Amino acid sequence: MSAWLEKGANLLCFGPPGVGKSHLAAIAKLDKYHLLTLDYLAYVTKDQAETSVLFELISDRYECRSLKITANQPFGEWGKIFPEAMTLAVIDRLVHHSTILEMNVDGSRREEAIE
Repeated sequence: MSAWLEKGANLLCFGPPGVGKSHLAAIAKLDKYHLLTLDYLAYVTKDQAETSVLFELISDRYECRSLKITANQPFGEWGKIFPEAMTLAVIDRLVHHSTILEMNVDGSRREEAIE
């Protein structure tokens, strides 16, 4: 399998929803990691395909493997990232077994700029 990676070849998976394309293509490989970091999750708007894969990743790791997520937007703004029903499902899975750090302070770069 690594030969096609070394050549820079592509893997294209086609099929109807729910047959496991995303799981086969990427998510199963991520299961070996006990912790995945999703940094700047809410930084840019994602398209439907990206949010679907992201939702599947979060759902697949729910109660099995850990995620560490950083975001510049609170949950109330995540409707800009995910469709509404998906937003509620993602938040529900994430907060179920989470420690939430809400850091409502000025950033160090801002403080340095002010000085």
